Amino acid sequence: MNDLELVILGSLWREPLHVYRFQEKLDALPEGWWHHLGATAWYHHFSRLEVQGFIRSDAPVQEGNRPPRKLYSLTRLGENRLVEILKASTSVGLDRWSLVVAFLIVLTPMEQVNFLQERLTWLGNYPINVANGNRPLQGWHQSLARAQTRWIRSYLETIRNTF
Repeated sequence: MNDLELVILGSLWREPLHVYRFQEKLDALPEGWWHHLGATAWYHHFSRLEVQGFIRSDAPVQEGNRPPRKLYSLTRLGENRLVEILKASTSVGLDRWSLVVAFLIVLTPMEQVNFLQERLTWLGNYPINVANGNRPLQGWHQSLARAQTRWIRSYLETIRNTF
């Protein structure tokens, strides 16, 4: 999973944003190394995604006395890439799971159910996925895996009762 692509594409899913507004919205996401990137780095990543056709920029917009800023929005290709990233994220590490959950709403309810069932399967095999030889998992790994399992089961029940 490419964290930066997920953060940018997921943030643009609901509304077009300029880079500075995007950086403000990062505060609502789980803490990650990307929180420490400056505007210059973000412009580089936005430009790369624009060249790849995942996002587009509109003519610069000026708000008050501020300098004009480009608004970026998702393209259809970007929407498809966002869904592809999410669907391929069932086996992300426990520490990166909260980033995936932040954008889960992008998927349809049925896609969410399928995705979460795959994640439960992965979590069921978690000790096999990360164990080195016969060393037991550290307690916090086990706690995270159990917490994710409980949350997923609860969320699946909510989805099934809603639709």
